[in-house]
Amino acid sequence: MSVVNTSKEITRQLGVVDNDKFALIALCSILKRELKPHNIRIAWAANSGLEALALCTKSISTPNIMLIDISMEDISGIRVCRSIRHDNPEIQLLAMTSFTLESYARQAAEAGAQGIVAKNEPKEICNAIQSILSGNCWNPLSDTIPFETAKQSYNRIRNQANTELSVRETQIVDLCARGYTYKEIATQLNISEATIRTYLERAREKLHASNRVELIAMWLDERR
Repeated sequence: MSVVNTSKEITRQLGVVDNDKFALIALCSILKRELKPHNIRIAWAANSGLEALALCTKSISTPNIMLIDISMEDISGIRVCRSIRHDNPEIQLLAMTSFTLESYARQAAEAGAQGIVAKNEPKEICNAIQSILSGNCWNPLSDTIPFETAKQSYNRIRNQANTELSVRETQIVDLCARGYTYKEIATQLNISEATIRTYLERAREKLHASNRVELIAMWLDERR
């Protein structure tokens, strides 16, 4: 008697982050076509690091894997990786760059990414996404670059000196730096003003700023 397999393979969700709108549209078009047969779909595409962080905090839009451009105007892809990995041991992270891989591979690995790819190599990007979702790391360079699994990098970053801002701390510090009031931030993020002050205090302590004015100055200086 033949047995019919009625189980359905789970569709994995991909988030793509690139502040170049035209490059993002073109890349997503290729990824959608090439990854569909492998049950990988694009859950969302973001034009900035902060937008991506906001999407990751919503359980309905949390992806299985993220493809993150390292060079962005608001915050770098490296910081996006660090913020996500500080909070989440599950999301797989794949960094991409239009520069040489050697320029950013080590930083990406230390920030919790599972691999790095060239931005202009869509076939390699598709292969890397599939490989990482299968539990591997994607290292096109050499074994001297210490890429780790999501769980390994999460444990390492959590055990290090607590100087990395969380996703929420990053969002709040950036909004303050942009001139938003506590009331406006509270409305936008659906949290209380007291909670905002708590996150800012944690961020101040982590970055060793003497006060919140210095904290904002340090944040703005990093973005220049």
